[in-house]
Amino acid sequence: VKDVTYTFELRQYPREADKAIGATQAKITIGDIIKAIEIDKAAAFAKITLDLKAGDYDLETWLIDENNQKGFGACFVYVSAEYNLKQ
Repeated sequence: VKDVTYTFELRQYPREADKAIGATQAKITIGDIIKAIEIDKAAAFAKITLDLKAGDYDLETWLIDENNQKGFGACFVYVSAEYNLKQ
């Protein structure tokens, strides 16, 4: 059995641009999992880590401004996986 921990890096601009994300909350929905975190609007990205089982998932992202009024999807999402083998 393999459990996989995925790290999602949500950005408004590519890594090379190193610009502020301009949001104070990041939210991700993948399958039935929803996770939201608070972020500093001056940060370049939001990092969300989730443990997922093997399967196909739809991914949605949101970046929300400090007044909770303007939401927009992350234009760039970088994904990395860490495999944890269980005996």
